[in-house]
Amino acid sequence: MKILLYISCAVGLWAVTALTHAESHPEVLAALDYQIEPHTCGERPSLRRGAEYANDTHETVMSDVDHYTRTQHNRKLKKWTRCIKRYNKILLKDFARLKDSVKHGMTQDQANTVLGKLKAIQDTVMEHSKSPS
Repeated sequence: MKILLYISCAVGLWAVTALTHAESHPEVLAALDYQIEPHTCGERPSLRRGAEYANDTHETVMSDVDHYTRTQHNRKLKKWTRCIKRYNKILLKDFARLKDSVKHGMTQDQANTVLGKLKAIQDTVMEHSKSPS
């Protein structure tokens, strides 16, 4: 009887130690505390003047916009695109880090929290990869 009690206490202590180890691992704690940083790229640049319309071949045509304005717009758009690509690269590294934190073991609630954060990162990256309408 004492041996059975000893074994059950040892198993219980082992289970508590395993859960405590999963909660106290630095990568698991970092994954649970992770927040997506907002990007500092600003809004997507848009032309302020002129009108855009689709012609018969569904190409976007700009009217009433001079060459200088289009060139400046293209430069701003290129700069914004590079900024978004750098931001997405950072998010994908964070995604991999969060995904790798699972190997240290965690409870179901912790796993659900991490999965929610992975989904948020995925949604953010997909939002930036959409082409503007």
